[in-house]
Amino acid sequence: MSNPLNPALIAQVQQNCNLSDAQYAGNYSMCTYLLKMREYYRWENGLNFSDNMPQHAIGDWLAKREQHWSEIAGEDFRAIKLSHEYGPFEADKINKVLTSQGYIYSSGIGIFGKPHFFIGRLSEIKQQGDLNIYISTTEFARDLVAPPAMSIDNNIFIRQESMRRFIWERIEEWRLNKNKTGPMKNVLAEWKNLDDLEPILDLLVETETETMILHELGEIKAGYQLDTNWDLLINDMSGSKVEFFLRAVRDILADCLVTLPSLLEKEKNLSMHFYFANYSGLRKHLFPELRHAYEHWVDTKKASTMSSLIYSGIDRWHKIATQAMEAYKTKGVKAQDDIEAQMHALLPAI
Repeated sequence: MSNPLNPALIAQVQQNCNLSDAQYAGNYSMCTYLLKMREYYRWENGLNFSDNMPQHAIGDWLAKREQHWSEIAGEDFRAIKLSHEYGPFEADKINKVLTSQGYIYSSGIGIFGKPHFFIGRLSEIKQQGDLNIYISTTEFARDLVAPPAMSIDNNIFIRQESMRRFIWERIEEWRLNKNKTGPMKNVLAEWKNLDDLEPILDLLVETETETMILHELGEIKAGYQLDTNWDLLINDMSGSKVEFFLRAVRDILADCLVTLPSLLEKEKNLSMHFYFANYSGLRKHLFPELRHAYEHWVDTKKASTMSSLIYSGIDRWHKIATQAMEAYKTKGVKAQDDIEAQMHALLPAI
């Protein structure tokens, strides 16, 4: 049993979360921003998914939060003070102290170049080769966006509380959709009582923990195959359409390398259904054949078409990533127009 976490430490991490939000929250569309703030309020106030959301209180809270952000905008991230003082991105050093106490800390960079910080209760540490896989449950500090999984160097962080929230949101979207068909229907097919989501969430958190580990392993494997300057390319394209395109290409490559072959081989049908329930955005438009292959698999129970497409996809998406990287190596930041043209050639309808 871990000792209670020092409130001063939680406050330090949360302040860095607030500083990140103050700088980057404006990058989201108004609709996305409001949805994220709504769920952030739910987390911060400890509300259950079934609790009614007090609209007036949310409005007051949002105004105060935005006022706070305006007051701290431009400030530097704070040091993390334990027995020694550490920089906020020195997660390995911080975790040498925290993991022995039953906690885990993460500091990484996400979409738009936004820093993400969190501190949570450590549930389990797994080792795979020279990789450390940290699984957390309760989160004590987090920012507006809470990625359920992230790989940083040789570390993979799986955040089950954020994952549970993510899964609940996907189920709620499906329940509010009048056309209740598709992969999510397959995910929920065995459940008779959808008014009680807790057992469903428990099972899906368990299965999707493994799927997200597979995806992060795929990200790392893709990183070995891509140019060492890939992260610089992403950073230089931050905030543009090209960034989303490049991230989608790497996601698809990662899943062709590890996630999808593993789910097929181990016959993880529930996870496969949930994967395609979230197969959206640029991935869906870049690689629509994969969704068609999934539908064929559902109809026929034969995986050969999907398996062939996945394995051929490794070479295909590696070549697309390499083409973008070659343009960047030649032109640097000025390669954005070339890569955007490459993106539009693959997405003629977008």
